Amino acid sequence: MKNKQFVLIFVLLAALACMPTQPTAPASKNVETMVAATIQALTALAPEQIPPSVPPPPASAQPDGKAVSYGNVSFFLPAALATNALAGTVPAVAATPDGPGWDVAPEHIKFQLENYALYNTFHEPYILVIPAQAYAALNEGANRSITSLQDTLSGAAAPIAENLPHIAFFNAGQVFAAQIKIVQFQNGSGVRFLTEYAQYFAAINNKDMFYQFQGLTSDG
Repeated sequence: MKNKQFVLIFVLLAALACMPTQPTAPASKNVETMVAATIQALTALAPEQIPPSVPPPPASAQPDGKAVSYGNVSFFLPAALATNALAGTVPAVAATPDGPGWDVAPEHIKFQLENYALYNTFHEPYILVIPAQAYAALNEGANRSITSLQDTLSGAAAPIAENLPHIAFFNAGQVFAAQIKIVQFQNGSGVRFLTEYAQYFAAINNKDMFYQFQGLTSDG
């Protein structure tokens, strides 16, 4: 506003400076009378001041997406992420003498994301909801991962790459972790980060890199 006022004042002074000089007329009234008459005239011409109306607050925009619900799990799926989440129940996988062990898990829920925002990636996007205690009891790798997650969320361990939970059923190691952040949700919390898994010293690339979130509900 200071710059705008200065410009207006400058223009006004410049216009007055360019006006031709007028001859001096004899004064017919004293100065006090002229000033009083001028003030009265300005007061009569001044428009009535109307206080500006306060606009109503804008209505909050509704997020674009859909509500997803299956069993005892429900969440909101943003349209920018995927168009749908196909839900189903994955049967339990028991340990066998000759099995690798990392795929052992109790019965759980899986949401497969349709028309995910990214394509030509190595991993398919999905959400798993697994009973934590049963998973830890059946799978040693899951037990270590859940313990790391609990330590990170409780503050016993710093949220750094060395302390983050791993995906127990991946036959590969975590190459890196970035953008680490603890996230609260309606009935629990977890940690999210960008990562990549490999069986060798792989370079970071968009095809293998993905978003990983692991969390625990408040009831475990």
